[in-house]
Amino acid sequence: MKPSGLNAIALQVGGKLTKIDPDFAKEVPNLEELSVSGQALSKIDNLPKGVIVLNAHCNKLTEWPTLPNKSTRHLGLSGNLIQTLDSLPREVAAGYSNLFSFDLSMNRLCAMHDIKPLLSLPAIRILSLHDNPICLLHDYRQRVVSSIPTLETFDNQQVVSPTPDP
Repeated sequence: MKPSGLNAIALQVGGKLTKIDPDFAKEVPNLEELSVSGQALSKIDNLPKGVIVLNAHCNKLTEWPTLPNKSTRHLGLSGNLIQTLDSLPREVAAGYSNLFSFDLSMNRLCAMHDIKPLLSLPAIRILSLHDNPICLLHDYRQRVVSSIPTLETFDNQQVVSPTPDP
């Protein structure tokens, strides 16, 4: 992927990309929103510094993408091959103070320890994990919601806080 002379705020890429050109970030320095969904990417890197919304649904990703900054607000990674978030250390996750929406649905997450870094995301409000094997765990929804108290929407359903007894 190598656009020529674009001064874009948002970009949706078509075709079948297998990698992002190392010069891509220089070509679109003002890019804030990028969609590379439905490609053949196994790795996300070389993004412009200003990207705050990244949609990389339905690719071949197996791990956390290389994000250009800590200002990311939304990350869409559904329909990939992600089995664990081990490539995202907890201390790094804690630095994503603007990441409020994260879609990891339809991946290969199997166990609670596979999503442990999500517990360190300080601003996460919307999280989707549906259609992962982890959903088959006993009390899956309750376990995730109680582990991440900032959630307002989980798996496309509103999170209702229990009412305290009078």
